[in-house]
Amino acid sequence: MDNGIRIKELTINNLKSIKYGKLVTNSSFLGVYISDIIGIYGQNGSGKSTIVDMFSILKNLVIGKILPKNEKMFITKESECIDLEVLFLAYNQYGEFFVKYNVQLISGQTNLIVKKESIKIRENELRHKFKNIISKDEAKVTIKNKLINGINIKRYNTILKENELSSKNSTSFVWSEKVLSNAKKSLNSVDLHIIDIIKSYFHKNLLILNCENQNQLLNSHLFSSSSMHLEYPCILDKTNLIPNEEYREIRDSLDKINIVLKILIPNLKLEVKEYGVEEITEGLIGTRFEIFTNRNDLVLPLSNESAGIVKIIQMTNLFIYTYNNPNSCVVIDDLDSNIFEYLIGDILEKINLNGKGQLFFTSHNLRPLQIIRNKKLWFITTNPENKLIQLKGVKELSNVRDMYLRAVQLNLQDEVLYDKSDNETLEDALKKAGQWKTTT
Repeated sequence: MDNGIRIKELTINNLKSIKYGKLVTNSSFLGVYISDIIGIYGQNGSGKSTIVDMFSILKNLVIGKILPKNEKMFITKESECIDLEVLFLAYNQYGEFFVKYNVQLISGQTNLIVKKESIKIRENELRHKFKNIISKDEAKVTIKNKLINGINIKRYNTILKENELSSKNSTSFVWSEKVLSNAKKSLNSVDLHIIDIIKSYFHKNLLILNCENQNQLLNSHLFSSSSMHLEYPCILDKTNLIPNEEYREIRDSLDKINIVLKILIPNLKLEVKEYGVEEITEGLIGTRFEIFTNRNDLVLPLSNESAGIVKIIQMTNLFIYTYNNPNSCVVIDDLDSNIFEYLIGDILEKINLNGKGQLFFTSHNLRPLQIIRNKKLWFITTNPENKLIQLKGVKELSNVRDMYLRAVQLNLQDEVLYDKSDNETLEDALKKAGQWKTTT
């Protein structure tokens, strides 16, 4: 059996505007090679991007990166901690497993830090329960439900030191390479293999396109294939100096993008202009290059193109990836930003029908609601205690777009989906703002 991971559930407590929200995907062990699209809708400022933030935080934890700074105000007002939970479906040569990762984050001196976290696994069999693999609760550390004070003294001291360092460095404890290396003798081959699959998944397969990299750069995630994780960013509006091995990977990705790009935007293709070979660091040779667009023989630097063209180029590689790779998990914030709605609909329709991976996206544009079934759509409410719901009363062949608009206008669901503006108050505010004068 192939190795694979799918996200089954996400649970959020006290992250920004979401006091509680739970999202369940449609992935199952019987459908691991079938696309699973999850669309998230809501008004401006409702919390859609907070779900994308959750993915970024989880990725940082698993791959060993530093958690966000306190100043970004991730913890919900009047709360002391963030609690996140993700439930995975994992499969390998040993069988099928549910894997649960829980983490509790609190404010450290400068950044968020981990207070509690755990990895638990259970087999996909009736009456089987989750078993603790490794967990921490502040200074208390357990491996396979046993306190670590019963293990070899050298390993014990290493794990305790790593727990202190993880708090000091604002990183994960349970995903630390040193911790897992010292825990190996207490874990079996099934546990270790599943942990390796999840770490690889977050390193290579979870790709996030958000406001931090939209329209700015095509970073390592966006031009990488499943065989290589690129370390050097490819900047849109500048020349790039990339190690030769990674440069060849980028050229290969650009060739793949061009196959699809000419269908999405007729007569448009990407070209690369090389400026020569240079030494990046001692012993590391790279190629300096710049990306251009060519449309009907009009060649322009990519930095001169419109935001919409740049966005489509950025996303095309991700669409190719999620269409072809069952282990891919692509997360796109503001999918509809700067892109024609029918083009979005066409792309999602093809991935929905014949794709293989998972795609999470946030959007305001309602065109996808006419293409994607209701069970794949989640809506942000105005209630922070119950932020994520699916529409009730939607039949199999119902037009979800029309149902959503009626729910917004008439409050037909259990939760309110839109804080309506008072038209008279809005008009008064516009008039008052127009009468404002500068003072000298």
